[in-house]
Amino acid sequence: MIDHLELGKTLFSLKTFSRIIIDHDLQIVGGVDDVPDLFSGTIPTNFCKLFGEENQQKLRQAIEKLKNNNVVSLALTTLAEIPLEIILIQKGQQFELVCCDTSESLQLLEQLATFYRYFQTTPVAIAMTDPDGHILEVNPSFLKQYGYELKDVIGENPRILKSGRHFPQLYEDMWQQISDPKVGHWSGEVINRSSDGTEVTVMLSISAVRQTNGILQGYIASAFNISQQKRLEQQLKNYNNELKDLNALKSELTAITSHDLKAPINAIISRVNLVKDSLNTMTADKITEHLDKMIESGQKMGAFINQLLDMERIEAGRVQFETERLNLEDLLYSIVELNRLTATDKQVTIDYQQEGKFLPLRADRMKLEQIFNNILSNAINYSPSGSTIVVSCRSVENTIQIDITDQGSGIPAAEIAGIFDRFSQVRKKGALSTRVHGSGLGLNIVKNYVEMHNGTVSVQNGAERGCTVTVAINGRGQISSSADLAALIVYPDKKTYQYLEASLKSRGVCCYVCKTPEEMQRIVDNESPELIFFFDHQPQSATENGESSLINVILNDVSLEDRGECFQTLQRPVDDIEVHNLLADVISHVNGATA
Repeated sequence: MIDHLELGKTLFSLKTFSRIIIDHDLQIVGGVDDVPDLFSGTIPTNFCKLFGEENQQKLRQAIEKLKNNNVVSLALTTLAEIPLEIILIQKGQQFELVCCDTSESLQLLEQLATFYRYFQTTPVAIAMTDPDGHILEVNPSFLKQYGYELKDVIGENPRILKSGRHFPQLYEDMWQQISDPKVGHWSGEVINRSSDGTEVTVMLSISAVRQTNGILQGYIASAFNISQQKRLEQQLKNYNNELKDLNALKSELTAITSHDLKAPINAIISRVNLVKDSLNTMTADKITEHLDKMIESGQKMGAFINQLLDMERIEAGRVQFETERLNLEDLLYSIVELNRLTATDKQVTIDYQQEGKFLPLRADRMKLEQIFNNILSNAINYSPSGSTIVVSCRSVENTIQIDITDQGSGIPAAEIAGIFDRFSQVRKKGALSTRVHGSGLGLNIVKNYVEMHNGTVSVQNGAERGCTVTVAINGRGQISSSADLAALIVYPDKKTYQYLEASLKSRGVCCYVCKTPEEMQRIVDNESPELIFFFDHQPQSATENGESSLINVILNDVSLEDRGECFQTLQRPVDDIEVHNLLADVISHVNGATA
């Protein structure tokens, strides 16, 4: 976004012109007072002697052109490597040469070229707009990050990236800073939306570009994608919650005295005594082998304890089922990435495939992570080196089906029926290699957690080898609390939406906002919010200052027969207790209609 007039003025200011008079024989006959500085040396009597043979020929050809033209221009380089721009003017029997050293101009152009190369190659998404906010240019990283083609964004407004996750106050503060000549820029974390509806979290920076006289020329915005960082932060938060949960149950560990714990403990003790008694005669390799076996036994014991605790909580009915709105494809992607390193160590490849895009689920994130981590880690453990595990996800009517297929040894047909039973073990009989699913607790826990999500889990052997574990989740899940709800506020009243947003968010409701029909349709299609708030702008519902006095609340849940009908009407000002009662009524109504 370069102002050509400004650039021209800058380049012209760098030029110093010199005037030289020559005759038909190219002999210098006048106007050479400032020429020595230009050519950095003594000026020969013949002007051609300043140049090499090729440039001399260009000069003679330019002289010939003057027979039909009064003025000719050309660019030459002197023997002293000075680039010149020369204008030849015929003056009767003589020629006037106006010469200019273009070294500094070329350096400036090279600097501009360097900036443009950075613009084209940087991984940071960059967009340039005119003063009215129309996009003039974007770089390849912008197109890749948001999934657009160049023709789709040129001339558009950057609001095509709005996700609806931010209320107008954010944008008002943003443009207040950008428009202030003393500040002129804004930076912060923003959630945008790509062309396919996927949310992209970015660190956004916007700067106003002004000419030297202060006139606004346009805006430049750069956005660095931090979506992966946010996913990792969420994973860390989940792991911290899991550690807190395990810490609260540590007192129960003293009561565990099963055979599954005694066996690895006895194995460890036996090996320790063996190493101790043979320490002076045992080789280093043998000692290392025994130590590795001890570590393996200890890890099995720890895994079993964790599974046993989970199972005891399930049987005692003390499992906390804490649901939230989440995107299953994002969760599966993070789990695949988490297990990819372990798979790589075993020279196993994980291939993730997805058909279509799914509406958000109301589910327990930690339990879904445990389900798929357990199945995927089993698949990695029993996959041979060089094989591939395929994780596929697709929607079948009102059910999301996830298949995890490995190329391992498979499971004996007689054992498949009981694979999800407590303490079940599956062995490949008649062979040295075994496929053992621990004590059976892991898959039993998987089965219980899947059923808590109104789903089913099954396993099937492949035609030749390996097996496929299928998890099918029916529907989008029950609404357990307001944290499972999403709300879209359309055409918000400035004095009301801030309070309404704060009241909804304090109860865990995921909030979106829009001002145009296009934004509304995009959010409804991708996020399917259960509640839509319409501000009634009819004259009969307006207050004395012209603001809306009524807020119509529409239900949008796809499973309801009365979808799209007005559920309640709120009167401004909206009290906090009204929001609380509204959410309670919605949860009761939706769960009653879908029961």
